Amino acid sequence: MTFTRDYERPLYWQDFETLTLAVFRVQYGDKDAQKNGRAGQKQHGVDVFGRDGNQLVGVQCKRLKEHDKSGQVSAGGVITQKLITEEVAAAETFTPTLDRFVIATTAESDTNAQRYANELDEQRLAAGKFGVKLWFWEHFNGYLNSNDELQQAYYRDVLRTRPPELHDRFILSTIAMAFSRNVFADPMHIESPEPFKKALEDTQMVLDTGELRDRRSGTIIRKAPGGRNDVSVAAWRELLKSARASVGQALKTYKEALRSGKIVESGVVDVRDRRVRITLDHFRAEALGTVNEVLRAAGMDEVDSPLLDGIRRP
Repeated sequence: MTFTRDYERPLYWQDFETLTLAVFRVQYGDKDAQKNGRAGQKQHGVDVFGRDGNQLVGVQCKRLKEHDKSGQVSAGGVITQKLITEEVAAAETFTPTLDRFVIATTAESDTNAQRYANELDEQRLAAGKFGVKLWFWEHFNGYLNSNDELQQAYYRDVLRTRPPELHDRFILSTIAMAFSRNVFADPMHIESPEPFKKALEDTQMVLDTGELRDRRSGTIIRKAPGGRNDVSVAAWRELLKSARASVGQALKTYKEALRSGKIVESGVVDVRDRRVRITLDHFRAEALGTVNEVLRAAGMDEVDSPLLDGIRRP
């Protein structure tokens, strides 16, 4: 079960720039990303810049305004083709030359603006110029809902009244996502060697730190700092500690069997010892079953898996 919040947009443009910088660092993993200059200085169309791998990315922040039903000004507004064209032209003057340009806005997503930006992106890339992307408020809202550090840093006042059970649910839903992956569902004979080992290691990391990473890129896609140790219910912490130990035993069994030749990595995981297969299935099922016990106690959806059916003890 996923719990999401619709966050209020920052009231001041300075706060929106700060939030944009934080999201940039999380999305691209560039801790050296920074704001461009300071207020009053010419910024050449770029408020925040940093790197996505070898690509230089510049972001222009547009905290747009709109009037609500009572006539009060609020963050929102509409992003237009004219605005996109003008901001792209301004970013052309940034030095060094950008590889990608992002317009980050508090506006709601708009299909016309997105279509125009996509067409402009294709045209510019074909001409050897930097590409163009849009970050609507939904982009920020998604990162805020999946990263507890961003929540705490930028919406501390909003979250101050959040009860412990919601904090626990955020951590537990992150852990459940890790245990929903194929490593806790697929039979051993169809698993690939590196993804299998890496998935077990990543599951340990989720339990220990709350960081859930993409299997291929290694990018953090969800973060609940503290992991199992930050769950408020002591009994749940102990159960998650036990699940962590079972994952560790599965990883240890795999590595030992690999060294002894009982497992051969030949495109798939070739388990040549029946007892090793049973042991691996047992520890994977044991870890998942323990996590499900916590999810059940928290009133959350359990993770289903064929491993939970008829697993024998080693």
